[in-house]
Amino acid sequence: MFWDADDLEVIHTDAGNVETIWARGTQYTVTGGNGSTGTVTVSTSPTDYTPASGTKLTITSSLENKQPTSLPAGGPFPSDAVEQRFDQNVRLIQQLAEQLARSIKFAVTSVFSGITIPDPSASKFLRWNAAATDLENADITAAGSIGIPVTVAEGGTGADLSGLAAGALVKMNSGQTAFEAAAADTDFMKAGAKGADIASASPLVLGADGNYFDVTGTTGFSAITVAAGRLFMLQFDGALTLSHGASLTLPGAADITTAAGDRLIGFATAANTVDVLSYTRAATPVDGGLSKNHIAGLELSKSSADVLAIAAGEVRDATDAVDMTLAAFTKDVSAAWAVGTGLGSLDTGTYAASTLYYVWLIQRPDTGVVDVLTSLSGTAPTMPLNYDFKRLIGAFVTDATPDILVV
Repeated sequence: MFWDADDLEVIHTDAGNVETIWARGTQYTVTGGNGSTGTVTVSTSPTDYTPASGTKLTITSSLENKQPTSLPAGGPFPSDAVEQRFDQNVRLIQQLAEQLARSIKFAVTSVFSGITIPDPSASKFLRWNAAATDLENADITAAGSIGIPVTVAEGGTGADLSGLAAGALVKMNSGQTAFEAAAADTDFMKAGAKGADIASASPLVLGADGNYFDVTGTTGFSAITVAAGRLFMLQFDGALTLSHGASLTLPGAADITTAAGDRLIGFATAANTVDVLSYTRAATPVDGGLSKNHIAGLELSKSSADVLAIAAGEVRDATDAVDMTLAAFTKDVSAAWAVGTGLGSLDTGTYAASTLYYVWLIQRPDTGVVDVLTSLSGTAPTMPLNYDFKRLIGAFVTDATPDILVV
């Protein structure tokens, strides 16, 4: 119930929670009132102000805090006027109660009163003063360091956070960003930082000054000393052998001979236990690298009845696209091909007696893994999945047993 159109206010709240007081006669009209119920109607012409979905209108009391009626002395008792004035006072009380209900208040048991909020000050934040008796504006950079654990006085819980993993929470000093603090106090933000070069060794020991390292030297390794949960990248400056095993899991479960510029991305699933997530060969132009048809080393020899030995060496693939390098290798010629030294080499079919077999060097372009394949074909062996490059490097003949007879 309201007395006239000026006793209420219509507030529009948009989707971004921005409030705007609407103008009566432009955005809405009011009918009724004068002590009874009335109607607020949104204007649609000449401009349509119908609220959009996700917005809202709030109708609130805006009765003025004044006494508009004069009650002269003497004469008949003006009961209607007095009743309206009492109703107006109750309306004012309700209006104030609604406004106070939306304000910030101390608890009923609080002993504080007269707390004053200071005027806004640019780039300052509001805090309790040193005596905890009033509010004040404070400069963020003047607040100093916040220790770990954060005390109750500094707005924290006082909980001991010393057991958290590196990078979970760090101390921020005056004027320092969270990223700068993390980089200064933990390994958390060192993932993109280049550390000092590491001389190759077995095991390879990662430094703590970054997570991207150049590995110098030619000493191969099968393990890396590194903390659990660490992601890192290595770039190799020369040729060395990475040995696949329980401590160093390589793509394709095969050893890798590195070349200058090759890169490895690894993740420590546990302390000193690394999964190599990616191994990328340095880009080699079609007309670069080894000369066309180049082959060196890779001599074949009989190691045992069914085991072929392949000496270390290098070769240009048959399409003159990539260089392939192999460390000393052995293959069981009687078993189906499987990646890795000492495992099977046969591309398809069953190992046969008195048969000529061709020996191929093969490579995966996505990981750079090089392996050995044996086949009845001297032109088109059946290549394992993902292996695209090949080069014929020799042949052998089996006897009636069948065993390797002639290499």
